[in-house]
Amino acid sequence: MVYLTILDSGYLKPTNEGTQLTTGYRANSGSAITLRNTDFAPSSSCNLDDSPVLGSSDVSQVNVGSIENMKFSLTIHLDLSVSADQALVYPLVQLTRTVGYKYLYYPSTGTDAAKQLVYSLANNHVFTAGEVTAFSLSAAYRHIHVFFNNIQFKHSGINKNIVVATLTGIVTKSETSSI
Repeated sequence: MVYLTILDSGYLKPTNEGTQLTTGYRANSGSAITLRNTDFAPSSSCNLDDSPVLGSSDVSQVNVGSIENMKFSLTIHLDLSVSADQALVYPLVQLTRTVGYKYLYYPSTGTDAAKQLVYSLANNHVFTAGEVTAFSLSAAYRHIHVFFNNIQFKHSGINKNIVVATLTGIVTKSETSSI
């Protein structure tokens, strides 16, 4: 399990152009959401046409339709007997309801950061000095731009305090910020 942070940018484009949405329209009012006990599972694929050719004994032609955006899921284990975990439930739901893109990052630049998958996927894409200031960050972390499209909660009877939330989404193109 890993430790990740999500920040709702309040911007519609990863270039941060235009007017930033007010805090009322951003998950967790635009404050970073820190997730512990999280499983991060990205997947990437190509949209291949692998349909068979009916009435033919030849091997079918394979056509590349497009490259799909990387998809991912975050599985978060929340202990509802802990007030900090209780406070995460509503901000997690907001991630799927707000329209701005989000930053997903590991909040460290130390040697342990290189051991994190999200750090490697960021491929040297870091917060600009303007973003560090605008979003009140402590460093220029490597990050990926994401949109969340679904959240599902599971509250099992085995341990009444544990809730598992699974967020799914897509990774968008990394673009340089205008701020």
